[in-house]
Amino acid sequence: MKKKIGQALARGVKKRCDNLKAATNFGVYLSTGLGKPHSLGGDLKGIDTESLDPASLKECDTIIVEGVMDYHGQENKWLIP
Repeated sequence: MKKKIGQALARGVKKRCDNLKAATNFGVYLSTGLGKPHSLGGDLKGIDTESLDPASLKECDTIIVEGVMDYHGQENKWLIP
């Protein structure tokens, strides 16, 4: 990963993955205040839940990472597809 996206970005990706692994569910992860998670829009929208209320997020205990993307700015750029 370091060769593909550089040491700084690789460190950030690993850190975020470690944070997610340490939480027992997504509700716990959000309550830690780590990072700035937010819902995505447009063609990146696709969270598989009926609701984003706290009770539903506590039930979310599996996260599937499909890649790493820089979605800021004019276009979406896959860093790790």
